[in-house]
This record gives sequence, structure tokens and C-alpha cells, in this order.
Amino acid sequence: MWTEVLRWLAFLASVAVGFGAAIGISRIRLKGLRLASPYGGLQAWHHWFGLICLPFVFTWIISGWFSLDQGQLFSSGKLTRTQVQAITGRPDWQSLPPDELRGVSATAHEVEWFAFNGRIYRRELFGPDDQILVSPVDASATTVRRAFLRPDEIDLALRNLREPCDPSFAIDGADEYAAISTMPHAPVFRAICAANWFHVDGSNGVIIEQLDRSRRAYRWLFAGLHTLNFPFLAAHSALRTVLIVFFCGCGFVFSVTGIVLAQRRIRSLWWRS
Repeated sequence: MWTEVLRWLAFLASVAVGFGAAIGISRIRLKGLRLASPYGGLQAWHHWFGLICLPFVFTWIISGWFSLDQGQLFSSGKLTRTQVQAITGRPDWQSLPPDELRGVSATAHEVEWFAFNGRIYRRELFGPDDQILVSPVDASATTVRRAFLRPDEIDLALRNLREPCDPSFAIDGADEYAAISTMPHAPVFRAICAANWFHVDGSNGVIIEQLDRSRRAYRWLFAGLHTLNFPFLAAHSALRTVLIVFFCGCGFVFSVTGIVLAQRRIRSLWWRS
């Protein structure tokens, strides 16, 4: 119900912005070489600020509407159960030795076991950004300790999808389609398999998302328009901040003038009645 209410409110708001844009633009007059508003005083301020805010408000409402899509217009980015089973595999959990807990470090704050490519991994966390992965390399008790999964392990797991995949690589925070790991500073690997991109969390083997063409377009229509998260502006954070503050300030003034004008209108109708 919450989602439906927000979806219809965003839809009605976009329709209202459309009507406001049509009325506001049609009322502009040309006086000599300059544009003029037929209104005066506070109404003129409301008119001009509405036109200034129009692109920002309209794209912000539409992009917010897209955030509630949930796979209706765009793909959801979630994997199917078959894909998840192919990547995680079917490990034999009974193969864990009875004294498995004895191998856990006494200083570990949290311990987690997970499956990836049919293999069992033990994840020991010592802090928000400190962990060790332990995985058996053969039938003996020998183990290999490292912090995160390796790219070759990602490649082996994604081969089970039976799609041609390029070698995976770690993406950085400046990437246009960057994904966030559950652990700060942990690598997120991208594997490009034909038209699909898979983002894998190197800290726990979780497939964060699947980006097909539809989902990549959604990234720009939502994150780009809703938060001005475009490459040029992301590289110039100060300019991006100034633009956001400017448009939000204009929107605030536009809203205040609209409230005051509506209040005046209601009062005049009240006294007439």
C-alpha cells in the first residue's frame, strides 16, 4: 500500500507539473527583446521561479517515480533462483569437520559461513573493515587465509552460468556504475557476460546486482536525474553541490510563494461566501 500511494502521488505530481509548465510557458510575453510575465508582485515571482524550477522539479519527480518501478518498466537487477544456485553451487555442508569452530580466531567479533562456486568459505570479522576468509584448498586440513575473494574465483563461479564472460575486475568508487560492498574498502568485482554485467561482493561472494541494458538505462534515469549523479558533476563535487543547493533554494521559494498565493485565494473566497 505504501508503494502504491507513493507511486500514484508521484504520477499525479508529474501531471500537475505538466499542466503548470503548459500554463506558465503560455503566459510568457515578449516585450521588445526581453521576456515578460503578465503578472505582478508575488505572482510574478511565483511565475518566474516556477519556470526556473520546471526542469529540475519535473525530472526529480519522474526519477523518484522510477525508484518505485520494482521491475515493471525496467528490469529489477535481481538474479533468478537458477542463477543464484549456479553461482553458489551445492556444497556439502556435512563435510565441515566437527572441530570447525576450534579454528575460529578468538579475537573474531563475528563469523559467517557462505557458499560460492560449490565451495565453503569461513568469514571471520574483526572490525567494520577488517576480515579474513578461510577456505580449504584440498582434502587435508590445510587452509589459505586472505581478506577477500580473488578474481579467478569469481570467473570460475560465473562460468556456471554458461555464458561467455570476460575476466572479472575490481571496480573503483568513481565508476559510472559503481556498486557498494557490505564492508568498507572491500573490492566489488564486475564480470561482463555478453550483455549482462554482474557485480560480486568480494567480501562475502554476494551477487549485488545484475545490470542488463534496461538496468543500465535505469541507472541514468534514476540516479542521474534524481541526484545529479553524472560523471562530470561527480568529478566536480563542489559544482554539483552548488547546483543542488541552488535548485532546492529556487524550489523552496517557489513553494513558499505558492502557499502564500493559495492562502490569499482561500481567504478571498471565504470572505465572498
